[in-house]
Amino acid sequence: MLQKEIDVTQFPLAFTDIFYAQQSPEQKLDIFLPEKGKGPYPLVVIVHGGGWISGGRREECISSLYKTVSQGYAVAAVDYRLAPEGQWPLQVHDVKAALRFLRAHREQYRLDTETIVLWGNSAGAYLIQLVAATCRGHRIEDLAMGNAGESCRVDGIISWYGVSDLAAQDQDMSETSGHPVRMHGGSMESPACQMLGCVIDENPKKAREASSISYIDENFVPALIQHGTGDTLVSYRQSERLYRKIVETCGLERAALELFEGAEHGDMRFKTDENINRCIDFLDEIYWPGGRPKKRTPLPEIHLVEGTGGSGDAFETKREDTIISG
Repeated sequence: MLQKEIDVTQFPLAFTDIFYAQQSPEQKLDIFLPEKGKGPYPLVVIVHGGGWISGGRREECISSLYKTVSQGYAVAAVDYRLAPEGQWPLQVHDVKAALRFLRAHREQYRLDTETIVLWGNSAGAYLIQLVAATCRGHRIEDLAMGNAGESCRVDGIISWYGVSDLAAQDQDMSETSGHPVRMHGGSMESPACQMLGCVIDENPKKAREASSISYIDENFVPALIQHGTGDTLVSYRQSERLYRKIVETCGLERAALELFEGAEHGDMRFKTDENINRCIDFLDEIYWPGGRPKKRTPLPEIHLVEGTGGSGDAFETKREDTIISG
């Protein structure tokens, strides 16, 4: 399904179609810089969703995240290998390789990479959780992809309706729907099984190895976790599991869980200016704990164009307006 995508020409300072590794044509990223100032700019890295089998870094359903550029942040948006080519853990390797690339080229692109926060939706949220949970000690990382001397460390995440425990997805959905559900783990037709390369119900050990909840320790970074209670694709119980694990391990101050009553997967309520401002509040607290050096400005409109190729996120089917204004 071809989606509209952001019009990159609306950003005066843009670097597009940059290869961060060489194994696949999908290993590209874009960088957008604020119009004002000289940098280096604080960096937010966006990782798109699409059920691990579709989607892209410029797609319409994450266009509201690009409003962050207007608030003094550089935004890097990352593509990664999709299933069936991109079986786990290749997607994790890709996001980490992108982080190392950005740090290696921070001067070229005027980036302040001392602090990096990841922001992902759906499958992208799953990936950023895993990256944050394993970004120390070279776990689930392929340094041969390049820039081995750089770190993939991150300092916070914003997780929108992501999976944290692959093996528990059907159980969680059964509990929240009120009837037995077997949509994620029982067949290779499931996107989650395609990503993992096996039937989850038959391989619980691999499912645990591929779940962020298995790696959370006392060093886990601050997290803003948002999910809709009406989500029929990824149960909000997945975000509750993530939140409980973080606060049990790190304390109440390390994570915030915000449930949107009745909101569906990819619901527009996540993408309003009100909620984008809420997410930027979270970013500000990490990047400028003593207070922002400059006052925030009203969020801009984001212009879209017809998609130029590839598939949109098949799991966020609600169309947004050609201009996203909140």
